[in-house]
Amino acid sequence: MWVRTLSRIFSYNLGRILQAPSFRPRRYTIQSQFVGKMFLRARITSVPFWISAIVVSSICSYHLGYHDANPMENTVFSGDQSESKKALKSIHDEEVTHQQIRPFSMPIHGKKYEIFQPLYDMDVTKKNPQLFLPPKEFLGTFEERISWAGSMVQINDEEFKDLSPKEHAALMYIDMIKTFVSGRVFRNAELSVVPRLGPNMLPTIRFNEAKRDGGRDWTFAGDTMTGQKRLDNVHALLKDVIENKVIGDYIETGVWRGGSSVLAKAVLEVLDPNSNRVSYVCDSFMGLPPGEKKLSKKDAGWDNTPYLEVASDIVANNFIKYGLLDSNVIFAKGFFNETMPPLAEKIKSLSIMRLDVSSSSSSLLIHADICLS
Repeated sequence: MWVRTLSRIFSYNLGRILQAPSFRPRRYTIQSQFVGKMFLRARITSVPFWISAIVVSSICSYHLGYHDANPMENTVFSGDQSESKKALKSIHDEEVTHQQIRPFSMPIHGKKYEIFQPLYDMDVTKKNPQLFLPPKEFLGTFEERISWAGSMVQINDEEFKDLSPKEHAALMYIDMIKTFVSGRVFRNAELSVVPRLGPNMLPTIRFNEAKRDGGRDWTFAGDTMTGQKRLDNVHALLKDVIENKVIGDYIETGVWRGGSSVLAKAVLEVLDPNSNRVSYVCDSFMGLPPGEKKLSKKDAGWDNTPYLEVASDIVANNFIKYGLLDSNVIFAKGFFNETMPPLAEKIKSLSIMRLDVSSSSSSLLIHADICLS
C-alpha cells in the first residue's frame, strides 16, 4: 500500500519534470502514470528508495521552472494545439473583464432608481448566451461576398453603385439587425399583437407588414414596436451625426424590450467603431406610470398593461444576444422623475435624444431635466 502511494507521488513529480518548459517536447503527450506502473513492475518495493525518489524529483521539478502561479501556461495539451490557445484566451478574456471601464462611478443606487452597466453589474446567472457574432465578423464576411459578387455584375442602382464593399457591408449588417429587432425576419412565424391598454390578454392577428412599417402594431417575437420607418430614422440620424462629427452620446427614454437601442448600438459599432459614445437605455423596466390627465385626457391607463412591462434583465439579454453589450451601454432604471436628475449630472453631451414615452408629463420632464442641466 505504501509503495503504491509513494510511486504515484513520484510519477506525478516526474510528469511535472517532463512537462516543464525547459524540458518537455511539445509534440508529445506525457503519460506520467505509465512511468509509475513501470517502476512497480520492476518490483522496487523499498520505501526509502521511493522517499528518496520523491525528494529528488520534487527538487528537479522546482528548478526546471515548473510553477503553479499560472497553471494553464505550462500545461501540455493533447490533440490540436488550438485547444490550448482557446484555453489561454479564455483566461486572458476573464482578466480583461475584471479591468472595468466606467465613464463615471457606478452602480448608483437611489431610493427608487438605479444607474448601472449590465456588463459588470448584472447578475451573471441571469445572462443568456450570445447568439450573434460580433459586428466585425459579419462585416468581414459580407464584404467578401460583395467583392466576389460585384466582380461579376454591373451595379446600376443609384443607392449602391457608389458604395465601397466596406460601406455596402455596413449597410447589410445594419439592415439585418433591423429585420431581427422588428421581428420582420420571422415572416410567417411572426404575429401582429393588437395594441390595447389593460390587464386582459391581448389579441393577435397574422403578421401585417404594412402595420409593422408604420409601427401600428406590437411585435410578438421581435424586440421593438418602433416600426421600420422609425428604425430607418434612427439609422439616418446616427449616420448624419457620425459623418458630421457631432459630439455627444445617444439616449433613449422608454425602451420596452430595447430593440431601438440595440439598433442604435449596432449603427455606432459599424459606422463609428473607434468612438466611446455612450448609449443610455432608460426605462422603469416595470411598466408605465398612470399618466397625467391634466395635461392630456388620453394620458391615462398605461400602468396596468402587462405586455408593456419588461424587466431590465430581458433588455440586457437582448444586447447580449446580438453581441452588442459593452461598457458603453448604461441603464437608468426607474421612473423618469427619479432617474433624470441624477443622470443629467453625469451626461457630458448628447447628440441624439429619442424620447419614446407614453405620457406627456414624462416627455416634458425629460426635456426639462436634460436640456436645462
